[in-house]
Amino acid sequence: MQGICSHAHVVFASCFVRMREFTPSGQLVSTGIIQDHGFHVGDNIFRKADKVSGEIVQMFSNNIILKGTDGCEYTLPVTELVSGEWKHEAKQQAPQEVKEPDAWRAAIEEGAMKAQVVQEIYAAVEKLPDVTKDLGAMQKPKGVIAKTEFAKHKCVLVPVTTKIELATDPDKAPAASPQCIFLDSRKTSEGKKIDLWLQAPGSYPVAFWQMKTFRKEDECNMEIYRVKGKVAHARNTVALKAQDTLILWRPDITEKAPSPLSLVSDRPAKRVKARASA
Repeated sequence: MQGICSHAHVVFASCFVRMREFTPSGQLVSTGIIQDHGFHVGDNIFRKADKVSGEIVQMFSNNIILKGTDGCEYTLPVTELVSGEWKHEAKQQAPQEVKEPDAWRAAIEEGAMKAQVVQEIYAAVEKLPDVTKDLGAMQKPKGVIAKTEFAKHKCVLVPVTTKIELATDPDKAPAASPQCIFLDSRKTSEGKKIDLWLQAPGSYPVAFWQMKTFRKEDECNMEIYRVKGKVAHARNTVALKAQDTLILWRPDITEKAPSPLSLVSDRPAKRVKARASA
């Protein structure tokens, strides 16, 4: 019974708060309805329809006085104010100084380092001959084939991408995979070593990332060729014939060993001989 009375008291109280007092002519007596909608003197508001804005300088029962950005004062009916046509302007916060400027500067330097790698990739693409017109991209299964003959070291592919990962901790570095390759190590202005990794773009096909990869060198015809100061690229280790599949030697990729089968019985299953029909 006490719970029911308490609930009834809450309902009655909430209804009482929303009661409005009107004059005989139907005019509101107080500004409570305006305040219930979150508007107060000193608030900066704007109209969504045309972005007209101003500051509430006075509030009355049926209208408010709005000081516009032009310095003039305007009358605004309460019905228009509480109908949802007007909203509060976001309060501008005072500028705050970066709490960790060292981390901020380090982030800028890392971003510049990534941009430098993209420039190096672009320079390599511009300098090396375009062989993609003489290659064919396969989808199922994914791969790249030669459409013409290539002499040794003449099929050169650049790892085009804009996805560059930086790793300062070797234990947290990306794992080498057909879609991820180690580029090189560089140092920041403070002498901190950073490992750079390239990842396949994913959004568009690139011959370098489309190639099949394998760990055994004697079964591959492509290799990663590294020159100090330049972006690593792939090149063919033997002459290629038309329709040859490009297979990139990637000894850095660790192949996952297959899971062993679970033994059900250590005895070989007996075969049941079918009975000859009479």
